[in-house]
Amino acid sequence: IFGHSDTDAYQIFFPLAIIWALVEAYRAKDLKKKIGLSVLTGAIMGIYSFAWEGWWYLFDFIGAAIVIYLIVIIAMEFMKKQHKDILKNEYVRNIGLVAGIGVLVTGIFVSIIHGPMKFLTSPLEPLLFSRIDSAVLEGIWPNVYTTVAELNNANMAQVIGAVGGKALFAFSIIGIILLALKKEAGQDRRQYLLYFILLLIWYGGVIYAAQKGIRFILLIIPPFAIAFGIGAGLLWQKTSDFLHKHLHVSKKISMALIIIIIIVFFWGQVKIARIV
Repeated sequence: IFGHSDTDAYQIFFPLAIIWALVEAYRAKDLKKKIGLSVLTGAIMGIYSFAWEGWWYLFDFIGAAIVIYLIVIIAMEFMKKQHKDILKNEYVRNIGLVAGIGVLVTGIFVSIIHGPMKFLTSPLEPLLFSRIDSAVLEGIWPNVYTTVAELNNANMAQVIGAVGGKALFAFSIIGIILLALKKEAGQDRRQYLLYFILLLIWYGGVIYAAQKGIRFILLIIPPFAIAFGIGAGLLWQKTSDFLHKHLHVSKKISMALIIIIIIVFFWGQVKIARIV
């Protein structure tokens, strides 16, 4: 951040870097690559804990998404009456390996930087955060956080406005929905279920955090960027396939049309950015 005292850049760079490493580790076919990327995921998370004390929010979101993902996978296997071989399920083994290595490496980094208790209590941090706007905490002293302007409560309209308005927010939601419906040849939809769950938890968690402080609206930018990118990418795929199949329009022309649509979407934000 070139010596600037504000740490906003951390809240964009580190979450995106962590999610990139996690997704690459989850998708990797080579075992060595999968292990290496899992280590990288934990290492970046550990460095994030050094950069910002609120690092645990993303760690908890990813952990919750993985737990829910495993529950869904196991439930599906029970419905198929294949629960006896659950440990042989490729999805369970895959995310189990990535999560196990990632948690271990994160624990090592966080323990070195902050001490073991900081890592061990990270799952409990949301309970403490939920009381950040309480006027009085334990003891006789008032909660000074209630006097910080950036911790004034925000509403849903402010969250939506922060990402460019209802149209762009809706487009990102469409991206999440399309992700849940995506299916590649030779694979089922469980391949993308983890990402879908994570984005839902991320959105929900940040919207809740914004109720505790307008400052935390910033945290919605990484998942919004991912969801918007997914929406744009999948929309281009489906549109280009449809136009090519039914109207015999080349995919290059289809790409140009999607780019124009995205520019129209963003034109208002470009004008605002130039003014600011």
